[in-house]
Amino acid sequence: MILGVGVDVLDIGRMARRIEGDPAFVGTFARAGEIEAVGPAAGPAARAALVFVVKEAVLKVLRVGDAHGLLFGDIELVSGGGPVAVRLHERALAAAQSRGIETIHVSLSTADGAAMAVAVAEGNVRQEENA
Repeated sequence: MILGVGVDVLDIGRMARRIEGDPAFVGTFARAGEIEAVGPAAGPAARAALVFVVKEAVLKVLRVGDAHGLLFGDIELVSGGGPVAVRLHERALAAAQSRGIETIHVSLSTADGAAMAVAVAEGNVRQEENA
């Protein structure tokens, strides 16, 4: 059963300017290996923007806010040569489990200078949510 959908879009130029002003910025939301996991998007700013929008879309599915980047570290993008997948840790995993989310599917794309991601949560509705 589909339990939620999250979508996020970001201007790649905005990410590029942010990275130029603070090269360490990417480290505030990306784990090691995640930039490479999103594939051969054109340029480091596009890849960073894709990582950012995937995590934002997942946060929307989980229905939790990002407390100054703390939950971004609990969402990991992985790719074993196939499509990008999401692995949840700690607080993000607890939020998913409390909502009955078993799997989060993601789709990402770049076009016309923007990065976009869609996250779809699949699982079973918890009894307490039906009450």
